[in-house]
Amino acid sequence: MHPVAGSLNQDAAVRLSGGGHATARIPINEIPFVVEEADHGSFRASAVGAAIHTEAASLEDLHRETRDAVYCHFKEAEAPPLIRLDQVRQQLLTL
Repeated sequence: MHPVAGSLNQDAAVRLSGGGHATARIPINEIPFVVEEADHGSFRASAVGAAIHTEAASLEDLHRETRDAVYCHFKEAEAPPLIRLDQVRQQLLTL
């Protein structure tokens, strides 16, 4: 099963294909994003399993920009109804 398939929604779908295999449509109900703080204080979001990326000055702006990016990426009837934002924070530790 595709990792983002989760609970199935018949209105949303993602195309999967690989090295000569047939293309399959798997319904999804959400699309996950990894959110990171950029070097200059802004926030960057990248979709897991899709080529969707956006950046904004604040988390509030990032929420709006992420919705816009998802709407632009999918056809209207195929857009998943939910967006999951997983915020990660990198820390450097010395030994």
